[in-house]
Amino acid sequence: MKPQTNRMNLALAIGAITSLMYTTAAQASEEEILPWQEVRIVCAERPETGKVELIAVSDTNGYRQVEIVAFGKNHPVPPSDLPKLTGYRLNSLRLTHEPGYKELGGHTVHLRLNRSSVVPDGIAEETVILSVSVGKGMQMGDPQKKVTLHAPIMLANNAWREVLLAMQAGDKDALAKACTEKGYQSIVKGIRAQEATADQLKGWAQAWSKWPLRIQSQTTTSLEVRFGSNIKEHGVSFLKTDDGWKLDQWLPGE
Repeated sequence: MKPQTNRMNLALAIGAITSLMYTTAAQASEEEILPWQEVRIVCAERPETGKVELIAVSDTNGYRQVEIVAFGKNHPVPPSDLPKLTGYRLNSLRLTHEPGYKELGGHTVHLRLNRSSVVPDGIAEETVILSVSVGKGMQMGDPQKKVTLHAPIMLANNAWREVLLAMQAGDKDALAKACTEKGYQSIVKGIRAQEATADQLKGWAQAWSKWPLRIQSQTTTSLEVRFGSNIKEHGVSFLKTDDGWKLDQWLPGE
């Protein structure tokens, strides 16, 4: 076979492979989660507990059935208590058992479920415990809540980002929402005779956004930070309000 023919065949082969790759990519689809509707989990049988099973049935409105099998009996969660489990993820479940105290029902199997939510200063994790004991059957405890606070620098950066975005847009109304009244006035008025223009705000935001924030001091309701070069360092304070953290004062560098 002539070299020219070989090159032509190679080019055709590469073209066919490339075409197939694009066709495959075009036909590919994104995966979607298939929501579960019914789950049955069987644990290893133990002499103290007998066979332990969890049966759960749900629909778009939440749990329709939650039942724990232990100590030779079925222990369903009363229908009136099922709404209390809304938002608790089945993939977070943990099944444990303990000897327990006789006066509290004796040997007990526990089912723990978790759910989480975003709060202004961090993440709130809630745990609910369903307990089945030999003597008292099914009992549901009150949710236990733990809030993991964001690091102070994260709070400052989040509030600072809202300020810079408003300034970059030259939007004084948005800037006012990101600041307290005192903080807003310290930026747009400060010690100047005239209010800052939209173009001035955009220019400052562009320059300020290049510098990271450095925390100087903090309390549960306030943060003091610095940014800029050693030659000209600006100060900014943030205050925790009912609407979240806001810039409370800008102290221009010398």
